[in-house]
Amino acid sequence: MNHNDVIQKLQLSKFDQILLAFSIPKTPRQVEKGLGIKKLKLKSFIEGNFIKPLNPEARKGRLYTLTIKGGKLVNLPSQS
Repeated sequence: MNHNDVIQKLQLSKFDQILLAFSIPKTPRQVEKGLGIKKLKLKSFIEGNFIKPLNPEARKGRLYTLTIKGGKLVNLPSQS
């Protein structure tokens, strides 16, 4: 991680950091470890249609990814 990456990460809000972490499909536990969060609550992110489960039937190891709406909030290019 170079100096500019560190500065950009510090300037992002926690909300943006969480959304950006889900730009690649991950489990909530992976995001918690990566961002140093003790307990990640996804309910507001799912209800706000910012992230969606890729395998909703899975009980363990459920993967989540950004929706188009979530990607726009963190200024990611849309994917078709």
